[in-house]
Amino acid sequence: MRICMVKNILLTAALLLTLASCATYNTNLSEDWTEEQFFTKAQQAADRNELSESLFYYEVYLLRYPQNATKGIAAEYERAYIFYQKKNYDQAETYFKAILNKYETSPYSYLYPKAYRVLSEKVMGSIEEKKAIGELPFFQRGKARRYGIDSLKGEEQPAD
Repeated sequence: MRICMVKNILLTAALLLTLASCATYNTNLSEDWTEEQFFTKAQQAADRNELSESLFYYEVYLLRYPQNATKGIAAEYERAYIFYQKKNYDQAETYFKAILNKYETSPYSYLYPKAYRVLSEKVMGSIEEKKAIGELPFFQRGKARRYGIDSLKGEEQPAD
């Protein structure tokens, strides 16, 4: 458990450094910021469609307040969802799987709002469908997007 936590902190720190090096937004953070201020800044950035800035605030939040399980899972969900919005489905999937794993294995899972589990499961289903559509021949992708992947059942697939 401790090794996993250290691994997560190192991964988050590396991601944070990468984001900060590419940042074109104001990254002046006050030591006095409350947990709510991080969420407010992140949401304001997301509302402006500044997803990288929003991600930055959630990442810093996760580093500064690792002890808050309830808000931490919210920040983790928002981080995963930002990668989904950016169409980085592999990274989003990794984070959503980590969230769902926490609900299964964490001794603090009783503190987590159930909504983030439900939302994570729904987005994971969407990612799986998008990946499946992406693997289709180009002439079938439009129909699959419009009517769902199941609309292609029964159609003959071309031989490779």
